[in-house]
Amino acid sequence: MAEAGSTQRGRGWRRVVPLNVRGDIVLGLVVVVLTLVGAAHVSPWLDEAATANIVSYPTWDMTQLWTASRWWFKGVDVALAPYYLVVHQWVRLVGISPLTLRLPSVIAAGVGTAVMAAVGRRLVGRRGQLAYATCYGLLPRTTAMAIEARPYALSSMFMAAALLFVVMARRKLAWWGWLLLVMSMVGAVAMQLYAAFPIAGLVVASWFFLKGRARWLVTIAAAFSAAILSPFLWLSYQQIGQSSWLADQKFSLANRFLVESWATSRVNAAPTVTDLTPGRVALAMAVIAGLLIVLVIVASRGRGLARLGIASIPLVLSVGTMWILALTSMPVFASRYLSSAAPFFAMVLAEAVLLARWRAAKVLVVLLAVGALVLYGFQQRPFSKSPIDDYGLMPSVVRQHGRAGDGYLALHD
Repeated sequence: MAEAGSTQRGRGWRRVVPLNVRGDIVLGLVVVVLTLVGAAHVSPWLDEAATANIVSYPTWDMTQLWTASRWWFKGVDVALAPYYLVVHQWVRLVGISPLTLRLPSVIAAGVGTAVMAAVGRRLVGRRGQLAYATCYGLLPRTTAMAIEARPYALSSMFMAAALLFVVMARRKLAWWGWLLLVMSMVGAVAMQLYAAFPIAGLVVASWFFLKGRARWLVTIAAAFSAAILSPFLWLSYQQIGQSSWLADQKFSLANRFLVESWATSRVNAAPTVTDLTPGRVALAMAVIAGLLIVLVIVASRGRGLARLGIASIPLVLSVGTMWILALTSMPVFASRYLSSAAPFFAMVLAEAVLLARWRAAKVLVVLLAVGALVLYGFQQRPFSKSPIDDYGLMPSVVRQHGRAGDGYLALHD
């Protein structure tokens, strides 16, 4: 009788989350529901206030922020222009509120989860579908991105889509699949410039993962995407000097690119005692994740590690490139700039979970899940990025770096 009941429960689970596209969508909807919890909180962070202000302009007035002359784009926030244009059209339909501004990010987190479920389903099957979706959907970076009116969740979603189409290319991929791969790569970089690094890693990984002409076609797709994006990349490059004032900030490379880049929470810039907890949890999660990966590699004796190795290539290239840039040029890179690499963080963790067949490894998996839920809880609090620092910063930036034609956001009570 017990065996029959267990079989019925298994069949019920399979009906709710079938091993097909509908099951992927169900898993994505779960993450949408989870991230909606904190999306309506008012958070006086200057960057989100900038999104709300800029997208509320009439279209022509909004584009003037990005132009130094009537027809030439070289103004403020050109790098974020595609995101602002998307949200501008969105709020024209639904209006502006904290919730509506963040809904595109919430939806992107859900879509990204569904896409990662599809990746896991195609690579592994049932266990892969659940592991990939869970590791991406509960990744603290994902739940943090989903409740911010900024472009990072959308970039991560497009990156997950690019990964899916590369996986699909193992078999014959129709012309529309290659077109969608190009569009995914373009979308990822258009939403976040630093997505170019994990895309380059994905191309390198495809040479190990794919065979025959598929490897060349992925490379050609990336080159074609770069050609499409080249004007946008060049214009954005002209703005690097506008953020030069960040060069005086000090940070830890290891903490920023090995901890905060995937295990993050919404922590105030002037933290209280309570605000220090998420950082400690994130650091503990990084240590646990490292131990899990090492344990899996040692215990497996090199067997079944192919996907883990391939998933690591975009991460190593992304983090390594950011380290080199931070050491050799202006150290202006924040952990959120690696948000587009979130699908690969999730893939590495998912593969470690799938390979964790020993008691010690399973304990580490449980601890990671608990840590992710703890950070998810902290992320539901209203978030303020030190108003004193932000508002006091603006006059100095205007005074030191302001030029004719620049646009600045002024906030007041």
